[in-house]
Amino acid sequence: MRQIIYRFSVLSAIALAVAGCSGGGSGTGGLLDPNNPAGGGSTTTPSTIALTCPPNAAPGIANTGYSALVTGASSTPVPMACVTITADGGTVSPPPATTCANSGVGGNLTNDAGRFAFSLTPPANVAEDTVYSITASTTTARGEIISQSCQTTVRADTFQFTAPAAGTPITVGNENREPLRFQWTRSPQTPGGARGVDGTVTLQISGGGRLVFNDDPFNESQSISADTSATNSGDFERPVAVFSNNSGQSTITAREQATGRTATVIVQFVDTPGEINLAATPLVVQTSPSSSRFSNLVVTVLNQAGAPITGVDVDFLLVSSASGNVNERVFPQRQTTDASGQAKSQYEAGPTAGTAQVQVRVEGGGLSNLREITVQAPPP
Repeated sequence: MRQIIYRFSVLSAIALAVAGCSGGGSGTGGLLDPNNPAGGGSTTTPSTIALTCPPNAAPGIANTGYSALVTGASSTPVPMACVTITADGGTVSPPPATTCANSGVGGNLTNDAGRFAFSLTPPANVAEDTVYSITASTTTARGEIISQSCQTTVRADTFQFTAPAAGTPITVGNENREPLRFQWTRSPQTPGGARGVDGTVTLQISGGGRLVFNDDPFNESQSISADTSATNSGDFERPVAVFSNNSGQSTITAREQATGRTATVIVQFVDTPGEINLAATPLVVQTSPSSSRFSNLVVTVLNQAGAPITGVDVDFLLVSSASGNVNERVFPQRQTTDASGQAKSQYEAGPTAGTAQVQVRVEGGGLSNLREITVQAPPP
């Protein structure tokens, strides 16, 4: 009789142990809990999962404040629950450290408070505000996957030149170099608000201009690297300036080395005329309709150093007419100087003899010398 009772007790103990490991309706979990990834883990059956996402995130940095909370019956936190996090883009950190049972995908375990905290690093090259969806999931004791999603808006950085303004006229010459100013900041809507970024950008200029780094006039180049300062709203850490020895338009491009994002500004270099000389050939013409009623006008615009100024708009003016007739004119009236600093037009006489005066006005208001052209009747 004692032997039978002893055997019954052993069988009962084995049955109770198996029941305890099965994680049945009691919700206590155990070694056979499907949520248990590695033979240990949750002792409470997960029933809900909640996800916390900050409303905004910045590109290229680890944004914190994200967490998943797993709870069981009566909102009891579930420690050691295996949680999987997925996002539309970017990188979730820390990365999966284990494999969740049943789902077979990578995950991480919740802490004693049933929570798993993580960060999201969106791509650094986000060029405009973009909504990202983040999903957290876990597996119940019955093998059912429960999940919840939330959204966060990745706010693009401000990445732009702040000076000079686009199209700003800059007088030519190294001595007239113009400072370049920049802004690289996180969005004011991101955690911590707007703040400067420590980074490196490559600056390139096309169109004949030159870049000067750290106020060294002997260190001019078409391409340089410059660091930005987090303590100065992302402006250049050391001074950068631009100049050109010739008039014309130049485009400056800033490119972030890590992501390839760019910003551009267009500047207009202008030269100060030192000499505006107008020539007319011939100075004596005949009244119309003679074929000798034309005089060729050529203006030459030179700077203070005597070099030709290219790309300057000039207006040819009929200051006073010989006849007042509608057929007397200067045409074309507006021209642009070429590589020799020259622009050409033509005076056409009317049917009445007299003296005409022509002159050229240069962009910015400078005037040339005055030329007189005599208009006379053709010989009999």
